[in-house]
Amino acid sequence: MLLKHLYKRLYMKRLLFITTMVSSACSFSANAAMDIWTFQHRANIDAQMQGRCIYQTPVYNYTARNHWAYENRLITARAAEWGNTFGFYPVIDIFTGEISAVCSAGRS
Repeated sequence: MLLKHLYKRLYMKRLLFITTMVSSACSFSANAAMDIWTFQHRANIDAQMQGRCIYQTPVYNYTARNHWAYENRLITARAAEWGNTFGFYPVIDIFTGEISAVCSAGRS
């Protein structure tokens, strides 16, 4: 009986943890600045998707995009610096104002 109770309690804790993680991932606010870890993660994922980032962007353009995203609180200063250093920039959806992708300037 005690073992069954402990197992049920462990199950409920796991379920609560998973529910919390999914809920927080789904409720990411557009007003929250994307941190460097998330920016790097999105860059890696979007780089692997065929057809996601198809236009090459010159250096002055992606640095301006990073600066604009930072000034509008879409990314953090560290994310903007990383993007400028490694040639990545956020693509902003004009209707929602959210980051829809993180692309590489050298990707064709």
